[in-house]
Amino acid sequence: MNDAFNLADHASQQNDRWLFIAALLALGFVAVVVARYFVRQHEALIADHRSARAESQKVLVDLVEQGNRTNRDLAVCLDRNTRAFEEITAAVRFCRETNKKGN
Repeated sequence: MNDAFNLADHASQQNDRWLFIAALLALGFVAVVVARYFVRQHEALIADHRSARAESQKVLVDLVEQGNRTNRDLAVCLDRNTRAFEEITAAVRFCRETNKKGN
């Protein structure tokens, strides 16, 4: 701590030009520290974004697969309903023709 006071005392006795250079160096050091901090934060943000993107892509693939399965099930259901309606139509036609012949 005493060394810091001696250094400050020595700096106060120097020319203003040296004080400006010292302040400029201190400001440069602070700027470098802040820049490195922001670069680390940016890299962490990019890594987090990549992991979130991979997870969301996986979820989207699962949703598309589930949609495809649902569409396939609906197509099977529609095909069965179409066959059932055709059978019902044939049965109704047969009943009408039988009733016409009977009257």
